[in-house]
Amino acid sequence: MTQTSERPKPFLLPEFCKGCGRCIEACPKHCITIGTEINPATGLTPVLLNLEQCNGCGLCLSACPEPYGLAATPRRCCGLRAARSRAPVRQAEAGPGLGRDDPR
Repeated sequence: MTQTSERPKPFLLPEFCKGCGRCIEACPKHCITIGTEINPATGLTPVLLNLEQCNGCGLCLSACPEPYGLAATPRRCCGLRAARSRAPVRQAEAGPGLGRDDPR
């Protein structure tokens, strides 16, 4: 019997998403849309994922210019958590170097 493994679906770290739309254009299943809410920590509008139709092709991952924006697996970076769906994402606490007073 041949075993097939499901390809990983993307996870989003909204704090790193600039809302550039490259992943939206790359998604053949139209699972990614422009966000509607401004992230108060960044002042940007991250995309929204609706992964019901996602086939895990990875085209969105390749299109994303941010190293932590979209990921194939959930990661913990600087205390931030990944969002898998349209469910609201709690704003995570900023880690070192990510506070509002940081000029970066």
